[in-house]
Amino acid sequence: MSRHKKLFAVIRHEYMTVVQQRSFWLSMLIIPAFFLFSFGVGYISSLEDDIDTTEVTEGLDISVIDNSTLISANVAQDVGVDIADGRSETDAQDAVRRGELDGLIVYPQDYLESASYQVYVNLDDEDLEEDIEDTTSSIGSYLMVQSLLEPVGSSDVINTALSVNSSQAEVTSFEDGEQSAGIAAVIVPGAFILMFYVVFFLSVSYAMTSVSEEKENRAIEMVLSYIKPRTLITGKLLGVTLVALTQLVFYALFGLVAYLVMNNIGNGVSLPINLSELVFEFQPILFGLLYFVLGFVLYITLMLATGAAFPSAKEAGGFTTIFYLLVFMPYIAFEPIISMPDAFLTQVATYFPLTAAPTLLLRNAAGNISLIESLIGVGILVVSIVVAVWLAGKLFRLGNLKFNSRVKLTEIFRSK
Repeated sequence: MSRHKKLFAVIRHEYMTVVQQRSFWLSMLIIPAFFLFSFGVGYISSLEDDIDTTEVTEGLDISVIDNSTLISANVAQDVGVDIADGRSETDAQDAVRRGELDGLIVYPQDYLESASYQVYVNLDDEDLEEDIEDTTSSIGSYLMVQSLLEPVGSSDVINTALSVNSSQAEVTSFEDGEQSAGIAAVIVPGAFILMFYVVFFLSVSYAMTSVSEEKENRAIEMVLSYIKPRTLITGKLLGVTLVALTQLVFYALFGLVAYLVMNNIGNGVSLPINLSELVFEFQPILFGLLYFVLGFVLYITLMLATGAAFPSAKEAGGFTTIFYLLVFMPYIAFEPIISMPDAFLTQVATYFPLTAAPTLLLRNAAGNISLIESLIGVGILVVSIVVAVWLAGKLFRLGNLKFNSRVKLTEIFRSK
């Protein structure tokens, strides 16, 4: 059998062994089930809950320009916002840009037809940055609902009030005096973070399990007798990669179906952002893809090496807990990584191979990483993969000879 046929046989074996398991599909259904449950709870809560206007606006300086003449002065007073009579929209926007106002809500003259209003917020205050956009948008919706329902108006007014949850707030953010893309610039590179954690927690472990099980039943001894370790490693790596692609395609289809359902379920449901506002920048997308792929390959290879080094899946699984903790650590240190890119902790997490991929993905989405740092991060991941492949090859050869004990670190460097 040629080398390519052997490689294809390993890939097919790895892929089919996983996807034919009932537990594989059950594990993939957990995330959609959780999503549907959370969506249902959130949707029901949104129909029942009302905002506490006193607490929401406390400490915020928000003005309203009402070109629609629909907003009630009494409602605005109760909410704690000012209607800027006689102030031009341009002057008010400049006030937000300079930080004199935390937020500005502008209702257009044709609101009854468009059911859309504009929100401007200032992100310079770090204490308010986290939720100022959502808070101001919520206040805008609340003001309009309460103002429209206050009088007994025409049928057009009542219909608009009843469907106000479907209206869209066009948010414009200012940061350091410049217009910011806001959350729209984070979604695309941030999607690589979601994909990385999904494939890591659902796919990477299959690499370690397959090696450990073959080692326990002595099948790997027979496999290595006619397949070179490097071919076996490559085949298992590609097999698990196909498993991950299957999962990503499954979730992509689920997301498409969920979007279509949400888009047609009625006026009470809408996406948090207009898809046309998404920002597609070449550098964040390129590096996000590189970090995702390289990090995935690195952890698969390390899992393969771990499975070969230990005599049983139980012992190997105990050791791989270290990998899970290190991968999850950047998420725990999310705030300092995002807000303090030059801090010692952030730098260590960025360049330490076992935390580099998730940290680089977070910083790439946040936009606080330079081109030089990005290139260094890619270089570290590539070198780490080369070392991991060499290590896995050594462990496969040594592990084939040791079925009752783990391979010691000193044996790796002693052997030729």
